Amino acid sequence: MNLNTIKYYKNDNIAFLELSTPPGNQMNMQFFEELSYICDKELRHEKFKGLIIKSKGRHFSSGANVEELVENINYGRDNVNNLINRNLKAFEIIYGLTKPKIALLKGICYGSGFELALTANYRIAQKSAILCLPEVSFDLMPGLGGISSLTYLIGGGRALEMILSGRAINAEEALELGVINNIYDKEHLEAKAIDIINNYDNFQDK
Repeated sequence: MNLNTIKYYKNDNIAFLELSTPPGNQMNMQFFEELSYICDKELRHEKFKGLIIKSKGRHFSSGANVEELVENINYGRDNVNNLINRNLKAFEIIYGLTKPKIALLKGICYGSGFELALTANYRIAQKSAILCLPEVSFDLMPGLGGISSLTYLIGGGRALEMILSGRAINAEEALELGVINNIYDKEHLEAKAIDIINNYDNFQDK
């Protein structure tokens, strides 16, 4: 498959999944098709020592293409269920990987972009990062595991408040809540992620 929205590669046995449609790195139907292909053909085999999820440009991801999503909802329930199940399966493959997974967050990290970040077991961010699950603004709910993952991280009450209000949090609040693990300067973010993977046993309890 030709990959146009995601770049997948390995460097020193570390796998990189790079969202590659800046500035917003929006997750449209093509994105999810390519992600499902990468997860099935590459990631689930875990032939790497760790995975880094990152993005091109200023932002991590603005999330799903809402116009496409609404169009598919209007097309029919069965169509929506099939798409959600496919997309959720890809996220579950990443979530279930036994190797360390690190998401590098910056700028906007919204909706399914935030849910993708939550599949990692370590999240580090630039100070510019803004995290949000805004689905309630579109009369929707997060559908790719974000509810359970966020609840696990910060507890049911806090997660419910974020989900039902659609409120955005900055990197400092995300760190305080435990949504992210640390904040680093842009110049050091990827190097720090590589260091974490190479020394993962030492980082697990930090």
